[in-house]
Amino acid sequence: MEYLLEQQYNFVITQHLMLLIEEEVVMMKLEQKMEIGLKLLKIFKGLNQFYHTRLNYVTYQGQYDGGKRRGLWKANYQKKTINLGCYDENGLKNGKWVNLYKFFNSSCRVIFIGQYNHGMKIGQWNIQQKKQIIGGGMYNDEGKKIGVWKELQKNFQLDFEVFYTGLYEQGIRQGEWKIYFQDRLIGGGNYDQQGMKHGVWKDAHQNFSYRIQVTYQGEYVEGWKKGRWNILVIDQIIGGGDYDEGVKQGKWIEVDDKYAEYTDYLSQIATVQFYALENIHMV
Repeated sequence: MEYLLEQQYNFVITQHLMLLIEEEVVMMKLEQKMEIGLKLLKIFKGLNQFYHTRLNYVTYQGQYDGGKRRGLWKANYQKKTINLGCYDENGLKNGKWVNLYKFFNSSCRVIFIGQYNHGMKIGQWNIQQKKQIIGGGMYNDEGKKIGVWKELQKNFQLDFEVFYTGLYEQGIRQGEWKIYFQDRLIGGGNYDQQGMKHGVWKDAHQNFSYRIQVTYQGEYVEGWKKGRWNILVIDQIIGGGDYDEGVKQGKWIEVDDKYAEYTDYLSQIATVQFYALENIHMV
């Protein structure tokens, strides 16, 4: 089977080769799997960067007047045009707008739809993905979030679909907030009147997904982590340590910073969904 990627890379894989790889992977020690995973990581990082640059870029089109954006602006993506909204005479967004998510791409077509009043968000704003509402909430006339919101984790992407739901009062998180992975509750806790995390919390790993089901559980005191914090994988403790006013103290067992990348590529090896290094050819 042959895969051509933008005529830049040529992958040749046969079913016979895949069977050989499967047999060899089963016999590998963990250290060998890690080594291969890291090598693959370097190669596929280059490919991902290539794809992101060539296939997922967005351009914006509109008019400037005196250095300020004016009138209707559009976004162009993969030969498609998206009408975003209009700028007023002062270069401020006004009326109905569509904002593209910062990681907008072919597998994460997330947009934010709502109203601006001369640069300030007001009223209902919806978060949509492929025309389905997946989150959102209300802004008051002062541009502050109010009422119940469903928000995306900062690096929300395909496979990392983590949501936060809870109450805002005058732009400040209040009371109980829950953390979901897709529709499954995975964590949460409470905010005090100042919008600081307080009491027992269960935080999600920044790359929480099916492969990276890591959470952190412990206590906050006025926004600071305090005392014992445990690191869990599928609710089983695998590490942790102690905090003193947000500063780590004493002995710790931590998740490696590259955990997400390791598990991604080791998972590919374990399921035989990878290409042997010697069978990757540049053309």
